[in-house]
Amino acid sequence: MSRLSVKDRMARSIARRKGEVVLRADFKAMGSPSQISRAIKALIEAGKIVRLGYGI
Repeated sequence: MSRLSVKDRMARSIARRKGEVVLRADFKAMGSPSQISRAIKALIEAGKIVRLGYGI
């Protein structure tokens, strides 16, 4: 059984959510900050998520 990448785990987590807004803090247990950043960027480029703004 292959391990899922950080991006795949994040995409799966987002798909399971009932809400529509996710924060970086929601994924901090899935990898390092740089891994999370790369995965978010990849999900945005793939059109799976949309960045609404910067910061809170």
